Amino acid sequence: MMTELELIARAKLYMDKLSRGENPFDDTPIPYSDITQDERCQRCFGYISDVLRRILETGEIPGAPKVKKVRTEHIPFTLTQEQRERFPYSDSPITLMDIVRRVNGMINTEHMVKLTHRSVSTRLMEIGMLRLHTIPGSSQVKRPTNEGLALGISVERRISQRGPYDVVVYNRAAQQFIIDDLDAIAELNVTRPWRDTSDDEE
Repeated sequence: MMTELELIARAKLYMDKLSRGENPFDDTPIPYSDITQDERCQRCFGYISDVLRRILETGEIPGAPKVKKVRTEHIPFTLTQEQRERFPYSDSPITLMDIVRRVNGMINTEHMVKLTHRSVSTRLMEIGMLRLHTIPGSSQVKRPTNEGLALGISVERRISQRGPYDVVVYNRAAQQFIIDDLDAIAELNVTRPWRDTSDDEE
């Protein structure tokens, strides 16, 4: 079955042939007495061919009014109790980004604001589970406090092509804590509409 663009291309080919006085099906010359050979028809075929060409090139109908896109209002992030009960916990420690991805995988992100990594980490800093730590010669990174360590937040050393690096990970108890605290996290997610560009590799 031909696609819409293929049908348009076929129609343009027919118009091209008719404008040249050719039978579009077998390429034979059309008799001069045929109505399609009238000068006005010839100009019309040429015009239609040009319109179809511009549609193929731009995907728009020339001269047609622009359709204003309706802006979709996104609703604030939230997760129902039923959804929270279905959260896929990991028995092995995972990163905060992994937790956020799993949460966002449970919502309709077409109509709802996504949960951000930063809103979660900011909340954990506000309640004393994470703190900023300065690495000599580097920027500040987030690290668990004593309370965070007791909760189940820890630091793992990993190896990449660039060499070793540390990453903060969360065991099942810490994951549960974050899911239980989502209402408070959601308030930060709404009131601080930042673009989340944070990185797990700290």
